[in-house]
Parts: sequence; C-alpha cells; structure tokens
Amino acid sequence: MDRPVDAVIGRITRGMSAGSRRDSIMSVSEPNAAAAVSIGRPLANTEAYVLDSGLQPVDVDLVGELYLAGDSLARGYLDDPALTARRFVANPFGSSGSRMYRTGDLVRWRSDGELEYVGRADFQVKIRGFRVEPGEVAAVLGTHPGVSQAVVVPDGNRLLGYVTSLSGVDPQDVRAHVRARLPEYMVPAAVVVVEAFPRTATGKLDTAALPAPVAVGSGGEPETEAEHVLCDLVSALLHVDAVAPTDGFFDLGGDSIVSMQLISRAAAAGFSITPADVFTHRTVRGIAAAATPVTTTTTEEPTEALGTVPATPIIAWLGGVGVDVSSYHQAVVVRTPVGADEDRLRRALSAVMTRHDVLRARLVPGDPWSLHIPPTTTVDLTRVDAAADDLTAVVEREVKAVGNRLDPEAGRMMAAVFVDAGPARAGRLLLAAHHLVVDGVSWRILLPDLADAYRGKPLRRSGTSFRRWSQAVAARVHDFRRDLPAWLEVLAAPEPPLGSRRLAPGIDVEGAKRRLTVTLPTDITTAVLGAVPAAFQAHVDEVLLTALAVAQQRVRRLTDIVVDLKGHGRVDLGPDIDVTHTVGWFTNVHPVRLRIGSDTTSSAVDAVKEQLRAVPDPLGFGVLRYLDPLSAALLQARPPAQIGFNYLGRFTVDDEDFAPATDKVALVGGFPPHMPAIHVLDLDAITHEHRDGPRLTATWAWPGELMDQAEVTALAREWVNALAELAGIRCSGSSIRCKEL
Repeated sequence: MDRPVDAVIGRITRGMSAGSRRDSIMSVSEPNAAAAVSIGRPLANTEAYVLDSGLQPVDVDLVGELYLAGDSLARGYLDDPALTARRFVANPFGSSGSRMYRTGDLVRWRSDGELEYVGRADFQVKIRGFRVEPGEVAAVLGTHPGVSQAVVVPDGNRLLGYVTSLSGVDPQDVRAHVRARLPEYMVPAAVVVVEAFPRTATGKLDTAALPAPVAVGSGGEPETEAEHVLCDLVSALLHVDAVAPTDGFFDLGGDSIVSMQLISRAAAAGFSITPADVFTHRTVRGIAAAATPVTTTTTEEPTEALGTVPATPIIAWLGGVGVDVSSYHQAVVVRTPVGADEDRLRRALSAVMTRHDVLRARLVPGDPWSLHIPPTTTVDLTRVDAAADDLTAVVEREVKAVGNRLDPEAGRMMAAVFVDAGPARAGRLLLAAHHLVVDGVSWRILLPDLADAYRGKPLRRSGTSFRRWSQAVAARVHDFRRDLPAWLEVLAAPEPPLGSRRLAPGIDVEGAKRRLTVTLPTDITTAVLGAVPAAFQAHVDEVLLTALAVAQQRVRRLTDIVVDLKGHGRVDLGPDIDVTHTVGWFTNVHPVRLRIGSDTTSSAVDAVKEQLRAVPDPLGFGVLRYLDPLSAALLQARPPAQIGFNYLGRFTVDDEDFAPATDKVALVGGFPPHMPAIHVLDLDAITHEHRDGPRLTATWAWPGELMDQAEVTALAREWVNALAELAGIRCSGSSIRCKEL
C-alpha cells in the first residue's frame, strides 16, 4: 500500500504519532518525483477534498485541510471510538450516511491537478499576531540547494530553523533564501546547522534536545537608536506587539497612508526618512539605516505659506461640478477630557489653525478656483449642553447640521461643536472642515496636534506648506505630458453600462444615492491588512481592488473594468518638498484598468498588482485632466470610469482623549444633496482599530435609479468572499454585518 502524506516528501521528513494507523486507513498515489512537495493525485475510487474550516472547498492554490473519502475508507480506529468520532466525519459531498476522514494535513490543489503538502493543521502557531504553519517554513528552508533536511520550531514569539547539510551551508544565506520567498514574520529568527536531528527512543524528533542558537541571526533586537525609535513607532501605529528590526513595515499591515504618519513621527523623534525610504527598504532595519538626523524643523519661512494658492487638480475638479458645494466637508467626533474647559478648547483650536495655514483659507471663485490664505482667522466653536441628555443623540443631531455652518467664500473652512457632558463625564468635540482644506490623512495630523495644544505643548512647524506644494504641482504640467498616451490607453475601450443607463445630470445626485455598508470581522480584517499582502508582496489597497475585480467577474461576468482610484496624493515632488506633516486636500484621482482571467483569486492578486504598478505617476492624470487645457480636451473625450474606489486607511477608535470616539464612525463625509454623482458605483473602505482588533468597513453607494439593490448586495458579498478566500477563512453570513442605508 502506498504511503500517505506523512511520508518522506522531497527533502522534508515528517513523523506523525498516528502514522502507523493512518497507513491502513487511506492511500494517495505516489507523487511525481520531480515535484519536491507534491503528494500526487487520489487513487481510483478515492475522493480527496481540500476544505476550509466551514467544510467548503477552497480554490486552486489556496491552502485547506485534506479530507479523504471513497470505497477504501475504513470504519474507524480500532478500539478508539473517541478518536474515530473526531477524525471520521459526515461527508456533505457524498451519499446519505457516507463519511470522510479528516487527515489534519494542510494542502493545496495545484493547477496541474496534483496535491501539494503544506503542513499540519494542528501544528499552527501564532507569531506576532499571525498564524504560521512551521512545516510550510520548513518546506521553504528545504528548497535551499545546500539543505538536506529542515525543521522549524516555535520559540516564544519567534521561529527557529534547524537544518542538516552534506556540503555545508551559511545560516545567513539560508535566512536570506527564506526571506526572498516568505513574509518577514515567517522568516526564522535564527537558523542552526546540525549534524543530525536528535531523536527520542521511539524515533520521533526530540525538539527539547535541539541546540539553542548562539545568536539571533542578523538581529532580533534593535541595535541602534534609530531602530529602537522606529520599532516603537511601528508597534504603536500598527498595534503590533514586539516589532523586530527585521520585520517588514508592509508585512505587518502598513500602508502608504500610515507611512506618512511614520515619517512625521520619526521626524518628531529626531530622524528624517522619506516615502522612498519606506517603500524601498521596507524592513525597520533597512529604513533605520537610511534615516538621517533631523537638522532643522522648518524648510520655509511662515510668510511663504500666505497668499494665493493656485488650483490643484482636485480643487479644479470641484470648481467644475457646477453646483453650490459650500457644505461639502469631512468631520470627526473625538472624546474630550472629563471636565473639559471650553476656553481651553478654543485656545487649542486657535493654535492648530495658526500652525496649519490652509485651515484659514478663503475660496476665490474663478476658472479655475484658487484659495487665499490670510495670516489670522477666528475660531468657530460653539458649546452644546448635554449634561442631562443622551450624548449620542445630541452628537448625531449636531453632525447632521454642522456642514451648514461652513462658508468657503467667507473663509469659514472649519467649525467645531463642544458637546459638554458635564463635569463628571467625558464630552465630545465635533470637528468639521470643508473638503477644500482637509483629506483623510489630514485628520491624522490634526488630532495629535490638537491633543498637544490642549495640554500646552508647542506645535512644531516643519515641512512644506500647502501653498508651496500646489505651486510645485502647477509647475509640473509639462513633465506630465509624456504620460498622456498611457492615460488615453487606459480609457480607450468603452465599457458596457454598469447601471440601467448612463449618469444623468440633475437626476443622479448625492441625495438620491442608496448605500450599503459591510463590516468584516476581526479575523478576516487582520489577515487582509497583514498576512495576505505579505504573502503576495502586495499592498492593502491592491488586495481590496483584486477582490473588487473578482466580484465584478463573478456577478457581472466582466474580466476587464476601469476604476477611478483615489490616492492620498502626497507623492514625491523632490527632496525639498515634504508634506508628511502638512494639512490640506492632496487627494488625487486616476483611472486604472483591471484585467483578470478566469483563474484563481490568488492569481488575480498578481495580475492586479502588476497592472497597478505599471500605471504612470498617479498625480499626472489629474494635472493633465484639469490643469492642462490641451490634454484635458483629449481625456474628456474618452468614456469615464463608472466605478470609484477609495481606501481611507486605518483609524484608531479608542476611549483616549482626542481620539475618534468609539460610539461614532471615525470619519464622516458630508455631501450636498444636489451634488452630482461622479460614478455609477462607489466603494469606500476604512479600517477602524478597536481594542479587540481591527474591523474593515466598506460602504457601497449608487444612484438609486441606476442599479438594483440585489446586484449591489451580490457584488458586496462576492467582494467579501474573495477577501475571505485570500485570507483562508470561511465566511459565514452571520459573521458579516450588512446594513442598507
């Protein structure tokens, strides 16, 4: 009888306590000798199922647990009814009363129809918040040409690798081999070369007898001041314990928006790093090596921030929508200290508006619009007494009304409401700012500064003003013209209508939109933010967009879609431009064409990732479309994208003072009801960091007359299913919260 999956596979040997029993239960045909970790195909009259935790089949290339069924399945274990009950389970794919055997082996179907062994389901460990199968790491260790055998064991919050070698091998070379193929958190902290693996009297691996590593590889602990600082900052920003210098920023769940916060906080701690440093070096150690001491806290005189601000692409777009957008704003609700004082809050807000010049701006209508920034302004703060009222109800009422207090042409870009809950309760502070002067990243700058100002700390002035940045953008029009052919190609092929018809001005407006919100549970969110991007060497937004493309394929049978992608816009314009601590509306919007085949969800990630990274400088599209008349005429003649996508990143929702309150969504958008809809379908996603873990919430919005609610619901559910498949987690209906608004 052929050996089952706990046999010698390539260079990796696994011994199982129940191996002798399993030899007589079910067999799998001998694998192809050329495939290092293939365990072959099922024998005749044998069924092999690769299932997730909900006993649902997984896609090709995704890992699941192997179940076996068929004519040769035994009745159970001899004289062991308890083990029989655990391992021999009902077969939902067979005839009534049939059973299947739960092997406990983690495998994946390959595209050639063979099974590939990954490890054991009951051997998973948790390393820095990620579930890891040591056998999968050992399999990669074993692919090094100098390694004969490999084993990986957990050691606290790290992994240790042990290898044997006939020709001799450098442990650091083996670690580098693994690092090139796996996420950083799966790379063993040390690799130890041994002559042979110690065995117990029964021939099993004796893990207790494995020698301790002399040192922890290339550095499990911070070695320099910069490494210490950056490890602490990454830990705080990503809510990850025990960040090591060899950890990858993006592997731990970082994204481009959080990288802005990392750069800003590093500067406050005395270290200068750039976005290019974060994206190029990626690990904390690599970023720290590129860091330089901060030599100055300002790059321009305060007066340079004053005066006329030329139109940026996004401001020029807003000026062309053709309706009154005075109430178009963003708002946050933060917790105030118990017994907060109104005058002290007013002084803190004044300090913030003094520091961040654009908050004092006044809209100057024209073609295109521009802003004018004066040296001073007044603080619009009102107090509402809620000592005897329902705090949440009062806040909800004020959130709905606060947008009407804004008047951009009069210079009222910001309004605040202090909901005073009395001397014994924490109150709420509602902050609203016109979208002309803030974006999602801006609030991550404003709220810490507000907290510092309230506590009496001086606010540092550093980096580049919004005025100077907008001047630099306007000066780049000629440079971006070289990318015009690429943008025209993206919009070349028209798409079939997404809705029942094309958008109609005056009919399809924000006030006529319907909305559907979907909240992912913590386990899926955690994987989508960390393990999934790390496994595919991708970014979070690339994973979310892949799921969107897969959902369109499954529901609408489309494999080619165009999406307007919103980005934070804080791109590199040169070494003398630093806007990581600058408030303003930097958002850029550019189209991307996503083409995926009918293959697996995992292969779609690679396709989408490559297509997104082949796009020209995203800022260039907006510059050409709204600031360059010749290019604008050509681009406007092409069919626009029907879908919009925006990932706003991570917001911490906490009970700390001046953090977004736990009883409100972190970031609220306020649209004038008569504002025209730009897309047939918009998908906005945001991650809220709670004490019990992160939860990603997605809002799907569409003009009610254009799309059927059932179709949007189907798209939303397939989007979630695709993310769950990539995360290797079975998604049940009860674990996903959907709410139509």
